[in-house]
Amino acid sequence: MQGFVVACLNALVADPDGFLEQLKEHWPAEKPRGRPRKATSPPADGDKPDNAPSN
Repeated sequence: MQGFVVACLNALVADPDGFLEQLKEHWPAEKPRGRPRKATSPPADGDKPDNAPSN
């Protein structure tokens, strides 16, 4: 395991951009950070609390 890690670090030092380019297809997509944005459009008619069906 140590040999693999050392080889990867040596490749990273020798050609950082090329090494990271090879990992690009295996790297997960970036996740959004922070709180979600507020909706900018008004809610649909069915989403209003006063339009809720009474039981």
